[in-house]
Amino acid sequence: MVSQATIAITGVLQVMGISFFVNQPNNQCSPAPSLGAYLFLLAILFLLWDGDVIPKRYKKSSPRLFAFVEILATVFITELIMLIGWCGYERMAFKTASMICRQSEWCEYGLLIIITILGALITMCIVAEVVCPVKMKDTMGGILEGMPIPLCAGPVIDHIQDIRSYVMGAVFFSQLTRVQRFQAIRAFQMQLRRPRVPNQESQKPMWQEDPDEQTIGLQQGMELEEQQEAELEA
Repeated sequence: MVSQATIAITGVLQVMGISFFVNQPNNQCSPAPSLGAYLFLLAILFLLWDGDVIPKRYKKSSPRLFAFVEILATVFITELIMLIGWCGYERMAFKTASMICRQSEWCEYGLLIIITILGALITMCIVAEVVCPVKMKDTMGGILEGMPIPLCAGPVIDHIQDIRSYVMGAVFFSQLTRVQRFQAIRAFQMQLRRPRVPNQESQKPMWQEDPDEQTIGLQQGMELEEQQEAELEA
């Protein structure tokens, strides 16, 4: 986990509008209020706090140098996400609101507020899914299941679930070792090479498959790793 001091320093710098690696925009990213940006910043800081920007094994050699580099890396990542990612999102939302409302100020401002705050809340929900403990997620899941969801919101919910899957996949993939990453990539390749229309025999659950077949991907991943290491040594 990134230290609390690093998270606090990064958050204060962003709130004060101080940046070292990415230039601040000459004007605001959009006329939208700062609430959406602050919620998005809070979600990003929670995500960075839960992970390791720099592997902890380097901390033993030089704790002070590790703390300094950790602050620089965290500030750099946060500036990229906020000043390029979120600012670009706000500008796109502003252009979309301008096209829809057609020079109606109250409509444009209201739609911009909805788009920015909704995007920030979706990001916070995705980060909470990754960061929060299992018991808390089960409790929140039970509450959300009891809430009525209109039929027209089905595509929106599906899109949120897709984004959640992509974020969780990226987080889990980054936590794997080098060998495990090769094994995962090999497993994905084998899954894509399967027929598009599987027959009845291939529709068996994973727990009913032959254990020997399940280990083929792992063995091939190990062989691929050994070949690449041999090529590097040569």
